[in-house]
Amino acid sequence: DDTTGCLVKKFGKIRRAASADIMLSKRTANNRRLHLLDSIFPRAKYIHLIRDGRDVANSLCSVEWWDDHVVWWDGRTARQMEKDGEERLKICARNWVNEVRELDSRLMTIDKDRILEVRFEQFLSDPVGSLEIIMEFLALEMTDEYRRAIESLELVYRPRNWRVLFSPEQLDMVLAEQREYLVK
Repeated sequence: DDTTGCLVKKFGKIRRAASADIMLSKRTANNRRLHLLDSIFPRAKYIHLIRDGRDVANSLCSVEWWDDHVVWWDGRTARQMEKDGEERLKICARNWVNEVRELDSRLMTIDKDRILEVRFEQFLSDPVGSLEIIMEFLALEMTDEYRRAIESLELVYRPRNWRVLFSPEQLDMVLAEQREYLVK
């Protein structure tokens, strides 16, 4: 169909421009296209990078583009939802749940040996170790030069800003939305 042809063309153009055999896409909208992407690229591997939902909700509340972004699971923008009386933080918390739920259902149709789940918090706690696991999964070599480049970034995990920023009431509201999907 037209969508499949368009995706094949776009991904092919990107791959050729980069002269690469591997392409990494982190566009979250592709989570909802996973069935289509997997039919186009049946040998593709997937790195499922998942971040704590409380941190995601907190972050999403502060980005400017969110206000006028049409929320796919509701059909309204975040601004419209707030105007209709819904609390911003609750909308953001629910968005994470809907994204995780949708992606989980899509990933269930893919062979488990083609999926690697990586926790965002673990990745930032040990970026080199995490990348070694990812590189092995992708059958790529972790060179000393690449290792040094990653180390030079001095990535630091700043844990759980929501613990400081959320009031007890806000945390209860977020947990009411996310509890069953959070890793303890």
